[in-house]
Amino acid sequence: MKTHHNKNKLRVQKTKKQLEEALGLLLEEKSFEDIRVIDICEKANMHRSTFYTYYNDKYELLKSKLDEYESKFLEYLNKYKIEDKLKDSHIDIMIKILQYFYHNRKYLKIIFENNKDGSIIHILQKYLEAYVIAGIKDIKQVRTDRPYAVEIMASFYSGAFISVIGEWILKDCYISAEELAEYISDIIMQRVFL
Repeated sequence: MKTHHNKNKLRVQKTKKQLEEALGLLLEEKSFEDIRVIDICEKANMHRSTFYTYYNDKYELLKSKLDEYESKFLEYLNKYKIEDKLKDSHIDIMIKILQYFYHNRKYLKIIFENNKDGSIIHILQKYLEAYVIAGIKDIKQVRTDRPYAVEIMASFYSGAFISVIGEWILKDCYISAEELAEYISDIIMQRVFL
């Protein structure tokens, strides 16, 4: 019974992956708004009933992929301890985050393009905020007359960072992750002006 359950689970995962890949291939050809469920099914070589077994519409398929990115992004962030980087240089951790976005740029570009209500940016910003707050609280003593300084600073920097990343992704990553990290670092450290 357990083996049958595992095989079924693997089959479901494989089917969902095929649908995601089909959507990804179609996104290289046309805009998300122009893609129909039938297009996804044809590209995946599946019947529409299979699609509707797992998803209600193409938006739910896209959200499923976004949920996967959210979970991988959190996992990726947790590999790098921010407190170690804040003591020396914040640029290393920025490069790692930007490289993550760069390697996943195809879907992320679509996600940013279809983020009409701002919810995606809000989710990513909240992850970064929590990450920054945890790192700062471990190594910095907050002034007693500024009890909200860490939360405000985390919100400010994470919002700006996500906004810059979104523009960078939408403009096809016009500079490397390393260059962008250096620009952001120069802005944070106020090294932009002569």
